[in-house]
Amino acid sequence: MADITPARKLFDLLVSRDFDPEMLDSSGKPAADPAETEIYSFDFRAQSGKDYGTVVIMLGDDNDLEV
Repeated sequence: MADITPARKLFDLLVSRDFDPEMLDSSGKPAADPAETEIYSFDFRAQSGKDYGTVVIMLGDDNDLEV
């Protein structure tokens, strides 16, 4: 069974809210495993359809979160 890391929990939350997150490693290259991802990037669209632009979420070494 895969480890349930904060990165994996964040990925599951974003997907369950119909966002399509791009997963990146610390150098900005595509990451294959959500549990090891350090950067998530996605377009934020409200239910009304209004596009608020791109959101970038970075996870730090101490599980701190920066939006």
